Amino acid sequence: MAILIEGVTVVVPIASLHARFPGGLSAFEQQAPNATYRSDGIVAGISFMVLADAWVFVRTLVRHGFVDPSATRSSDVAVVEQQDGFLAPCDWLNMDLTTCNLPDGSPFPAVIAWMGATRPTTFAAPDGWSPRTMVGIAEDDLENNYELVKVDRHPESRGAVVAYRHRETGRMAYVGRPALEGQPPDEGYAALRQMLATVMAMPNSRERSARAVELCDRAGALVEDTKGAERGPLMIHGIAARLASRWTIAERAFRRVTELWPEELDGWLELTWALATLDRTDGALAAAQRAVELRPDNPAALGNLASALLQNGRAKEALPVIHRALELDPSEWKNQQIRDSVQAAAAEPELEPADETEPKSPWYKRWFRRP
Repeated sequence: MAILIEGVTVVVPIASLHARFPGGLSAFEQQAPNATYRSDGIVAGISFMVLADAWVFVRTLVRHGFVDPSATRSSDVAVVEQQDGFLAPCDWLNMDLTTCNLPDGSPFPAVIAWMGATRPTTFAAPDGWSPRTMVGIAEDDLENNYELVKVDRHPESRGAVVAYRHRETGRMAYVGRPALEGQPPDEGYAALRQMLATVMAMPNSRERSARAVELCDRAGALVEDTKGAERGPLMIHGIAARLASRWTIAERAFRRVTELWPEELDGWLELTWALATLDRTDGALAAAQRAVELRPDNPAALGNLASALLQNGRAKEALPVIHRALELDPSEWKNQQIRDSVQAAAAEPELEPADETEPKSPWYKRWFRRP
């Protein structure tokens, strides 16, 4: 027998689960808040719509002694995508395309995986499954085209199902998020702060991005619980969204901070960066100007204003701003980079306005300042 592969599926031999995973196969099943668990008695699998979530779950297995497939060839963890195949080297699992019949008798293609040399004729699917295709969602698509609707936390597994709505079509997507092991379902602000510190200390990597996605969703749940009325959870939500490149979520979080605490500089600095990255140049400039109004002698605020002016094609106006920032702190390397870019742009001859269909150069997005 085999198991069905949909989306991004993490597959583990049942013998390894009984040997290493606390609680064995039943505990593994409980880690599937999106109800995608399936087993053929030899291997078991859990599927995810977002690749980063699958790697978050893999880390849970690695903490219990499983071999990390992202680091080396793993003998007990496979990460499989229904269209792209194995996402990490694997020599113990087979994968192929088969067909099953729909109720009307028409054939339906299904991807299956199994252990052993003999190709099976049947496969196991999640409870309640009907022939369909579980469509994966890329992180940038989720960030740019979907809005967060709600987070339903699973009382047993401590994972969550996050509901998103497509901004144009209204189509709902339900993304299962694995639990952060060791944290209670009602984790508070202190736990999120600790997790943020851990993520910030990590080098840029796929693992850091996955952890940032996880933190973003957990902070979003806490923001929802507190009705968006507490500054700390909102800031963590926004920062985690920034680290995960979920810029629309980051912008909403930081805008909420500036609305409720308009005298706090950090919110304006972060909002400037989020708006600039989203190419909302007028909004970024307004946020940067507000930050300078609050703190006229703050080098970070002045650097952001210079970047925003440059982004809006006003390099000559940006020159005295960035020079003032460096007078206040000559050692600030980001402002040094901004100065070089501003000076180069100010020295160029003025050109006719560019065609609005021409893509904007993203170079400036590197230099916006955050707290």
